[in-house]
Amino acid sequence: CVAITYAYIVEPSLRRGISPQLVLWFTVSVLIGLAVFALPDVESVRQFKIGIRLYATTSSLLWATLYLANKYLVVSRGSHVPWRYAPSYHFIAWGLPFVTVISSA
Repeated sequence: CVAITYAYIVEPSLRRGISPQLVLWFTVSVLIGLAVFALPDVESVRQFKIGIRLYATTSSLLWATLYLANKYLVVSRGSHVPWRYAPSYHFIAWGLPFVTVISSA
């Protein structure tokens, strides 16, 4: 996450095919996972922390995969709109982890 965000901000030549929204949502999913570590480790929040950690990890991996897929579509396939598949990306990266957490509870 840090490498992708750093490359996007510092190196303009690497921005081709990268949507700022993809970088933003990928960073948000990682920050959700990091925020869990700020919660106290007591029995009452343990299950909540496990669920959020599962959600954030799955979501981060999916956003990273979608980031690479989008880069491929824009660079190799010539798609001129980097954020063209936004509804699908959100459904996959936020919805699938949600279903995973709900089904594992």
